[in-house]
Amino acid sequence: MPELPLPLLSNDYVAVVAAALIGWLPAHRVIGLALNVLPSYKALNRVQRNKFACVTLSTLHALGLLVFAVAIVVGNGALVRDSVSDYSEHIAFLTRFTAGYFLHDTINQLQFNLGEKGTAGMLVHHGFFLSGCVLLLATRAGAFLPVLWSLTEVSTPFINARTLMELTGAAKDSRLYTLNGLAILVTFTGRMVVSLLIVHALLTTAWSGPTALRHSAPLPFYVQLVASLGMTGLNASWYAKIVSMVWFRLCSRAGSDSKRNE
Repeated sequence: MPELPLPLLSNDYVAVVAAALIGWLPAHRVIGLALNVLPSYKALNRVQRNKFACVTLSTLHALGLLVFAVAIVVGNGALVRDSVSDYSEHIAFLTRFTAGYFLHDTINQLQFNLGEKGTAGMLVHHGFFLSGCVLLLATRAGAFLPVLWSLTEVSTPFINARTLMELTGAAKDSRLYTLNGLAILVTFTGRMVVSLLIVHALLTTAWSGPTALRHSAPLPFYVQLVASLGMTGLNASWYAKIVSMVWFRLCSRAGSDSKRNE
């Protein structure tokens, strides 16, 4: 599969921009209007309301990706073992779908949250996905990558639930908060496994296999190799924080229960 030129404008990129502007942006606005019926939402300031709507939209995006990715893996298990694979229209749609979301959310982060804690890491995360989507749509190689990326979203709904609980003032020592923390730990463990699987695939079959992505599409291969190593490092730092947070909550809760029993 020869590497294709990277055009400045193609139907794929038009579709990504359209998905961001006439798909995800209106969806964001509709979610904001729907949430406006909740007293807890009305009590938030403008930036917090935007964050609430963004987090809700992020959860819907993650669930959509997971359903789509699991269906693809179940239908074609060989996909994650082949470094090039057939870049079907289903995979292309998945790539455009998620690229449109990350483009919309990147613009939103720059507009509302630039300079806030955690925004820099979020922008790095979004940049990783956007660069990968652009290159993969240009070359139509490496179909396993967007599928595996999608599976890393397994922890997103629970991370977002934690953010929503914080925004609405939920007690951090509550049982629900603790259980959600455990769910984050379990699902983020899965996210780490998939991240390492991506790196492993890029360093093995995608590097020197019979259908090596490195030979058929060198530009996206090397960009994704560097980005995947960086993203795995970022995930590892987040994972360490999650483990520390869950351990602290469990110890705090055990201490509180012990005092009540005295």
